[in-house]
Amino acid sequence: MTGRRSPPEPEDRAGDEAAAPAASEEEATPVRVMVVDDHPVWRDGVRADLERDGTATVVAEAADGGEAIETCRAAMPDVILMDLRLPTVSGVEAIRRIVEESPHVRILVLSVSGDEADVVDAIKAGATGYVLKSASAPDVVEAVHKVSRGEPVFTPSLAGLVLEEFRRLASRDPSEPGLTPRENEILKYVQRKRSRTTSRTSSPSSSCGSATN
Repeated sequence: MTGRRSPPEPEDRAGDEAAAPAASEEEATPVRVMVVDDHPVWRDGVRADLERDGTATVVAEAADGGEAIETCRAAMPDVILMDLRLPTVSGVEAIRRIVEESPHVRILVLSVSGDEADVVDAIKAGATGYVLKSASAPDVVEAVHKVSRGEPVFTPSLAGLVLEEFRRLASRDPSEPGLTPRENEILKYVQRKRSRTTSRTSSPSSSCGSATN
């Protein structure tokens, strides 16, 4: 049967156009971040760096470990940027308690300390990454996004410390406590990233990245 085709219904096209913005809005949802540091000026600077391009938003702040635990319960951020040197409750203890209560919240340590004990204690307490405060603003923002996706992130000079310590723990006598499943996951991830980095010795490296980039 021949005849003229009916034009598409305007309602259908309007519906498709209305659905498209909703999908893009979902993809562009900013990472919800909580900043924990006892220096207000530092928190203000971190907030400005994170919110500059609109891909992250600071939903809460805390000045000490005890406040961080309480505030996390109310704000439920995607990622917590956590200093370690905090009053009342240490950063490591705050990490441990937050991860126990809210395992879906990712924690990225942002500290001046590069001491092996601090790095290992923070990761064993449940932090997903550890970046030094000397890192550039773009590197910190990138680290926040990677940690939000569950990727372990370390300042390169610290990744080796984590790798060696976790290797040591993994090779201990079977009768002694070994690595947790999560620690094994981080160990494998760091090994994989270091192997990749070694094979790209000619490429420049940034100050922080996923494990070692």
